Amino acid sequence: MEASTTPDLPRSLVLTGDDAVRRLTIDRPEHANALDDATRRGLVSALTWFEADPIASVLVVTGDMIDKGPSSLEVLDLVRALEADARAAGGRVIATVGNHEAEFFADPMNDKADADD
Repeated sequence: MEASTTPDLPRSLVLTGDDAVRRLTIDRPEHANALDDATRRGLVSALTWFEADPIASVLVVTGDMIDKGPSSLEVLDLVRALEADARAAGGRVIATVGNHEAEFFADPMNDKADADD
């Protein structure tokens, strides 16, 4: 079975790997990996592509997925939903928890939660 064409992603998202294991890295260090609109759309595109790919069965999401801004919970919800969808389809999504996620989990209403992307 042939893999589907890799999605067109913004430079802030790096998709690597081949065959069954793919790695998606959010790469916006100049903005502490906070998501802008292009990165958010790219993340949705990459996750949708992964769900439909007939070969990829494991996706590792790396990098601090969130840092600040009003979309932190939306991003975490999106990745969590994909974890459940992948599991139901016989695949797996592994999302690493970086220091920004840990800070958010400890205090979701911190100053960063109110900042702009």
